[in-house]
Amino acid sequence: MAVRPCALTGVEGVVGKRAGSLYQDGERSREWMKIKRPGAVPPQRFTR
Repeated sequence: MAVRPCALTGVEGVVGKRAGSLYQDGERSREWMKIKRPGAVPPQRFTR
């Protein structure tokens, strides 16, 4: 599974998508899924 390499490299997680699905700008879709590794800390957000 892809989560173990995430833990080894320190990244937050992976994004998976259904084959053939298209990116929809500005919209959430069930075709794309973000899977975070256990214990992941989200990156700091930029502030202005």
